[in-house]
Amino acid sequence: MFIVLSVQACTSQEPGNVPTSVPEFTFFNIKGNQPVTRTSLALKGNIAFIFFDPGCSHCRTDIKAIGDNFDKVGGVNFYLVSQQNPLLVNEFMATYGKKMQNKPNVQVLLDKNFEFLPKFNPTQYPAIYVYGQDRKLKSFLDGEQPIDKILGVLNK
Repeated sequence: MFIVLSVQACTSQEPGNVPTSVPEFTFFNIKGNQPVTRTSLALKGNIAFIFFDPGCSHCRTDIKAIGDNFDKVGGVNFYLVSQQNPLLVNEFMATYGKKMQNKPNVQVLLDKNFEFLPKFNPTQYPAIYVYGQDRKLKSFLDGEQPIDKILGVLNK
């Protein structure tokens, strides 16, 4: 009798369906409901999209860890994207992302039109996409990761 097991690990491997450049999108800033598009992204430094869900325990762990180590991620522009209710997202940020709130290089965005899934193709929460200022993919992580690995990817 043979038993075959298939294990899929949370790694920084880039699946074939992850966009190699930032796709076109329209998300909305949770503060003021202003649209944010590909053309309005920061022009300098790495661009990090973090797709999260307020109910995800892995998201809580990773966002809190990034906030606790925020002084180690110089030059990174964060775009935290969620499809959930703004009240839940605000509560999540106040609890787990409080050290990232009100930073000039952090925007919390709502995906009101449900574009993130078909355009970025995440496989699990949280999904972290790091693009260079040229809008080309540098790295991708999905699922909970050790903070050292996240910092390495953000600062790549």
